[in-house]
Amino acid sequence: MKEGCENLEELKKGSQDLKREVMDGGWCVSCGVCVEACPYIKALGDRVAVIHDCRLDDGNCYKICPRTETDYHTLSKMVHQKDEYEPVLGGHRKLYFARAAQEKFSEPAQYGGVVTALAALALSENEVDAALLTGNSPGNRPQPVLARKEEEVVAAAGSKYTVCPTVKGLYKTNDDDRVLVVGRPCQVTGLRKLQHRTEMRQGKNVELIIGLFCFFSLRYDFYDFLQDELGIDAVCGMDIPKDGDVRVLSPSGKHEVPLDKIRPLIKQGCHSCFDPTSELSDISVGSTESDPGWCTLIVRTEKGDALVQKAIAQKVIEVQPYPAEKEKQLREAVVNKKRRVLLEQHDFAPINSSYLNMDEKMRQFLKGRGENV
Repeated sequence: MKEGCENLEELKKGSQDLKREVMDGGWCVSCGVCVEACPYIKALGDRVAVIHDCRLDDGNCYKICPRTETDYHTLSKMVHQKDEYEPVLGGHRKLYFARAAQEKFSEPAQYGGVVTALAALALSENEVDAALLTGNSPGNRPQPVLARKEEEVVAAAGSKYTVCPTVKGLYKTNDDDRVLVVGRPCQVTGLRKLQHRTEMRQGKNVELIIGLFCFFSLRYDFYDFLQDELGIDAVCGMDIPKDGDVRVLSPSGKHEVPLDKIRPLIKQGCHSCFDPTSELSDISVGSTESDPGWCTLIVRTEKGDALVQKAIAQKVIEVQPYPAEKEKQLREAVVNKKRRVLLEQHDFAPINSSYLNMDEKMRQFLKGRGENV
């Protein structure tokens, strides 16, 4: 395995390279990790842009982007302190079905409220000083929220279905803040690159990362679609089953939408995502694909395990063993996603896997052409 992070450190590239290679090509996923890191990179809604040439030919903005050269093996070694790399689900210690044990966390949330419960517990137990979350602004558009109280965490509860450059909120934290960040896989990758490659203060502020499962996110155009097609302006929940129509739950009721109408609204860069389960996080949370009252909870690091065990002991969350057949289904879904990226084959979207730094043995294994690694 090549040491991709070290290789990237040697490159001399800045904001104009980031603009040309990532933004202009449509590969930006609006994670927000570069926004505000440079005063000349800004976000408007779900769009990120370089608004002025800083004239630096070497910049952190390029190094911390999740769509510039990325070596998951090297980043995994940093996170887990182990040389082994689990190429499907990423490094992990435990796998559970889980849900919040208290209605105040589960009622406003989706898939059991575990993320809300864990973030609130981390604040109440003084594990962190703030939680960087994605909340809703007027008009139902997601925005970064820096929560310092339980009620602020609860107010931000609920799944968001469009991209949001949430990580830009990290640059508004105080110098001595210890921050828990909840984010999509691309945001988790960007945060780990921030910690690994730079001396920027914000990387040191990140104390815990809860990563969400995400197979794609939608552009802000989705809200116009909801208004024009369904006559609604708010979403309470949404499920995308393996087969059939997309189910959208709004305050006015349930709606079914053909998946073919949703696909054009997917952020183009999402199709190139290699990591749908946030494998570089401390804790990962996602749907069970069977019971909306429970979630899949992957405990990955020692820090993550300590928070989860405290939550179980204090009856903040409850857990059940993860069924073997469900783990098999999860692994199949992840492998299929990674395989589409590596093969750069998709029926309805371009894919770019050139940012992935990976040895050939692992590449062929994940393509289904090689032996186990």
